[in-house]
Amino acid sequence: MDEAAYRFSLNGNDNGIIVCLDADCTVQPNYLVEIEKHFSNNIKTAGCSVYFEHPLEGKQEPSIYDAIINYELYLRYYVGALRYCGFHAPYHTIGSSMAVTNKAYQKQGGMNQRKAGEDFYFLHKIFHLGNFSELNTTTVYPSPRISNRVPFGTGSAISKIVTAGNNNYPVYAFETFEILKVFFDQIKVNATSREMINIDSFAPALKNFLSAHNAASKMIEIATQTINSKTYLQRFAHWFDGFMVLKCVHYMRDHFLEQEEVLVATKKLMNNLNISPGNLTKREMLLRLRKHDRSGS
Repeated sequence: MDEAAYRFSLNGNDNGIIVCLDADCTVQPNYLVEIEKHFSNNIKTAGCSVYFEHPLEGKQEPSIYDAIINYELYLRYYVGALRYCGFHAPYHTIGSSMAVTNKAYQKQGGMNQRKAGEDFYFLHKIFHLGNFSELNTTTVYPSPRISNRVPFGTGSAISKIVTAGNNNYPVYAFETFEILKVFFDQIKVNATSREMINIDSFAPALKNFLSAHNAASKMIEIATQTINSKTYLQRFAHWFDGFMVLKCVHYMRDHFLEQEEVLVATKKLMNNLNISPGNLTKREMLLRLRKHDRSGS
């Protein structure tokens, strides 16, 4: 990506599109055409998340595909739950399915050098620029490979699931996001009213986390240093970003809310999104969520 940025800069092309794709991914034939079209039709977008689907069958062992169903269901559950609770940037952060402009890439300092999670941290820097988007008219097919190169991510998750031999994949309890929804809803109200937020009014799981991160003083700072609801929400988004949300859900998991099996948690999410899960299997639920996500609902 650095090389692409360098070459675009030699030609003075700030709007050049830098695409990130793993070597073992496959894509739909319209992949490049749709990316170019997307950025042409969304001239203000700094970057986009490209729709993805892991292969659910193929030449690998059946246990690999069982594991990837669990893992992709978790990915879609997490992003769907973030969207449900009102988080400002509910996007997938998968390095093999993203694209950004040269200008945005350089403005945010390019890709970092972390050994793991570099796509997560990079994309959240891009989110801060605003106007991030989703591209749902093509598809990336990431490999469901096993990998122990990094401590987390697809390869690591598949390895752990297969090694454990346990199809009951645990995820963050759905109550976590119901608690966060109350918080984000209140933030939107306070952005307009300019009232100070009452940390004690939230569930103990969230209240304790906010107190530990000096949220009361931070919210006073945000309220007193912004002039309208738009700048208030922008300042809040820079503080309570995706990394802070992740720390928050980890805190609630570790101290208050036991994890739920992915099938159980996803059913709760789907019910709240008015997508009846009925007695669907995990595979059927994943296919239903894929359709929902692709529609941009």
